[in-house]
Amino acid sequence: MSNFGSDLEKEFFVAWLRYGHGLPVPQTQCSEIEPWVDFLIEVRKKEKPRSRKWKADFAWPDRKIVLEIQGGAFSGGRHTRGAGYQIDLQKSVLLQSSGWLFIAMTGMMLTDRKGYWVKLLAKAVRDRRPTNNR
Repeated sequence: MSNFGSDLEKEFFVAWLRYGHGLPVPQTQCSEIEPWVDFLIEVRKKEKPRSRKWKADFAWPDRKIVLEIQGGAFSGGRHTRGAGYQIDLQKSVLLQSSGWLFIAMTGMMLTDRKGYWVKLLAKAVRDRRPTNNR
């Protein structure tokens, strides 16, 4: 059974099963993403020893794709406030500079335009070839 951090993540998973048929099911709450682990060990833990691991809401590690669901985008949630927004950008830059694709979606994007955004994500997962090195 998959582990979800929010109701929006459950909603995405249902949409993925609908629009991503035939494609790999993503890992949920994935923390073993090499660029993030390296950063936490080399930088963040030295500054803040009690730092927690970062977790991706959804990840396809073999394709180097991470999806973050940005809850509270319209209600002043963590992702729209200074510190939370900065962490999201740090996570994105670390991944993209290491060849990963980082995608963020709001809750509205999950249901918008008859699955349009989830279908685009499915295309990205389909088009990216699996790699052996994570």
